[in-house]
Amino acid sequence: MSDFDERLRATLADERWALPADLALLDGAEAGARRVRRRRAAGAVLGTLAAATAAVLAFTLVRAPEREPRPPRPVTSITLPVPGGVARELVLTRDSLYVLGKSHIYRIDRATRRVAATSRKVSVAALDLVMVEGTLWVSERQITGKRARKDTFSFLHRLDARTLQFGEAIPVPGGMARTTAVAGTLWSRSVDRFGRWTFTQRDPRDGRVLGTLRPPWNCGSNAEIADIDRKAGTALISCWKPDGQVIATLDLTTGGARAQLGVQDGTHGLTLGTKGMVWYLTDHLTHVRIHQVDVATMRQRPGGDLAAVRPAPPDLLTGVGGRLWLRSPKQGALTCYDGATGRRLASYAMPRNAGSLPVAGDEGTFVHASGGTITIMSGTDGCLAGG
Repeated sequence: MSDFDERLRATLADERWALPADLALLDGAEAGARRVRRRRAAGAVLGTLAAATAAVLAFTLVRAPEREPRPPRPVTSITLPVPGGVARELVLTRDSLYVLGKSHIYRIDRATRRVAATSRKVSVAALDLVMVEGTLWVSERQITGKRARKDTFSFLHRLDARTLQFGEAIPVPGGMARTTAVAGTLWSRSVDRFGRWTFTQRDPRDGRVLGTLRPPWNCGSNAEIADIDRKAGTALISCWKPDGQVIATLDLTTGGARAQLGVQDGTHGLTLGTKGMVWYLTDHLTHVRIHQVDVATMRQRPGGDLAAVRPAPPDLLTGVGGRLWLRSPKQGALTCYDGATGRRLASYAMPRNAGSLPVAGDEGTFVHASGGTITIMSGTDGCLAGG
């Protein structure tokens, strides 16, 4: 007992209090009560922890499926007959696939896979079908006169995206006019009889001229515009100069070259990659090499080239969905590469010895037409859906 307890006992004895029990027994009772209280407190804490643990486990079990990555979905291929038997250009949107055929333009509903609209007859010289900001455009060349008196006129037509009704024809200077969609902008390009090319930016709503860009060189037989960097104020082009081909970034205001790279003969397939890279093909005697170039500096990336055995001259290097696609006609293969690193991702079977191969697509879908058949590939195999 404590000193206080002893003095209390003595005082009570002097006052002749009657104690029903020894204080030692009281101490034992109090200690037991304290033990009970401690057990109850510990039980309460353990109960709280158990309830919290159960709640966390229940939340985890409910939320876990959202955090689990989706398993890759195997690529499926759907084939459709080409309306009219020939496909020259393809445009893919969220709900439609547009086909520029031999003499008509068709809209195929992606849900029903049926032709939903057919345009009026178009010229055999209709070359380009593009969509910008939901508006569909087609360029068309018309040839008039006979033999030595022939004249060529180029027009740009706006089409209704649902009905394929033609709008007003917009004359485009130059008999070799082409139309392209670049980085969400609409451009037409034409050449005069001296081989001087002009790129004309147009309003995607009505086709009116917004500005022009003329390369500082005579580009001869061909010039292409591959990309527009609005922030930097530059355009990426390729130009077939008399003394060799160049890839260059031009100032959108002055037309002057900010950076350029001379490339060897046999170069083709200028294709925009990702992360500031551009790719092009060179066709050698025994193989094809794919070169990677930094757009900002116009320098080839060290170790960034790809070599492929040449089964036949490849006629496809295109960028769709952030990927590079190269076909080998004799092998019947279509190979997919990463658009930034050039890493080979996948290879798919395709018709052998096919002719021209118009393509379209987005992330998750790749469409090509060959031999009277449209093939729609979709899936999440690491190539079609970004890896």
